[in-house]
Amino acid sequence: MESDKQQKRERSGFTNQKLLNKLKRMKKLFYYCLLLLPTLLIWQCKDDDYPPLPPVDTSLKFHVEDTLVMSTAGGNSTISLQSAKDWKLDVEYDATDPDKDWLSTDPTSGTASGTASVTVTTLASLVERKATLVLSQVGEDTEAPVRLVVRQDVDGFSVEENTSDLYWWSGDPEQDPWEWRQLIARSGQVAYGKFFGKKAGFISKAWFPHFANWRRDGYDFDSRWDEGLASMRQKRVMDQFGVKGELHSFELKRMAGFGKEGEKNFEGTITDLQMGGYLLIRDFRQRLNKRGQPYGWPISIYTTPETLWGYQHISSAYSVEPTQSKELFYQQVRRNFPAATEATLQAVLGWDR
Repeated sequence: MESDKQQKRERSGFTNQKLLNKLKRMKKLFYYCLLLLPTLLIWQCKDDDYPPLPPVDTSLKFHVEDTLVMSTAGGNSTISLQSAKDWKLDVEYDATDPDKDWLSTDPTSGTASGTASVTVTTLASLVERKATLVLSQVGEDTEAPVRLVVRQDVDGFSVEENTSDLYWWSGDPEQDPWEWRQLIARSGQVAYGKFFGKKAGFISKAWFPHFANWRRDGYDFDSRWDEGLASMRQKRVMDQFGVKGELHSFELKRMAGFGKEGEKNFEGTITDLQMGGYLLIRDFRQRLNKRGQPYGWPISIYTTPETLWGYQHISSAYSVEPTQSKELFYQQVRRNFPAATEATLQAVLGWDR
């Protein structure tokens, strides 16, 4: 009897040991499963629950608009820039700018994306100026440099300063100044052209004779040419208006011999003739295709003041000295802009031929 009990205990002990060993193996397997669980979850989520992340944009760029406008009084503005590599900032000045030290940045280089402070000095001459910031990478396998124009305007004389950004380019003739210029030029009651600091502006019919007398300095264009005071480029442009009273800008350019194989600096020549009181912009019209249908953006239509209002009206101020016409013109602007300083008036109205 005792022997049977002993055998049962031995068998029971063996069975218990087998069960214990099995539990140990299951415990190890459980631990392995716990270790693999995060991997399984990641794999499951990656394929089923989460879309792939978009690529990160690390391209070289300025986080600002194409142009940074600064005040006449000077000061600084902070800009953000982006680069995946070391970078540097350089300043490119206009070749005609006498001051090559009015704009600076801090820092001038860096190792990653960040910010830079742009500082400009006071616009002492009160003549608009601009320069270009060039952001480039340093080292090998670099991206193409990017550019940002920095412009310093004369405060108080631009319609841009008094117009909400919401209205520019809106196409609304009641609110959009870009539309106004077309409507005013087309009216024939006001002259429109690059008359002030080589920038576009308006002059009433009543005041244009004094403007012409002052800027022409007593010379009709033919007289100016005869005296050797006009360039051949200007002569070629003005001659075309003896053939046709009004010309699209592209027609005038072609007829006057400007282009790849011909004369250069068409825009500069046209601007100088407007500044001198010999040309103005009469209208803006679209081109016509072969079927006579308009297409594309409206393009400038040029004409002479004499074509628009007649020689008698344009020459009506020739009886006074050009310097007197200039003073009368200045007085009229002072009445409209009483807060303007003499330096500001000179900057806007003055012109050295």
